[in-house]
Amino acid sequence: MHLGWESPDGLYLYPDVSLSHAKHMADAVGDSLPFSGQTMNKRLYERGWLVATNLDKKRKSIAVRRTVGGETETVLHLKPGFLGEG
Repeated sequence: MHLGWESPDGLYLYPDVSLSHAKHMADAVGDSLPFSGQTMNKRLYERGWLVATNLDKKRKSIAVRRTVGGETETVLHLKPGFLGEG
């Protein structure tokens, strides 16, 4: 599965896939990420990296839903430049 996609309004990441990749990368360098996806989402929110959340909606979640290719996906919507390009 893809990690996500980039658009002019930011970076969209699939939460579970991105956490899995981050943990794999940490393991590869002899480190670990001993936290859950919920903790990762909360930390991104607390650090101001998210463009949008559903915290004010009925779902009350940090992840948002976006339609991609006719499918509704749950993603994290991060600010442009999150990966250091901007």
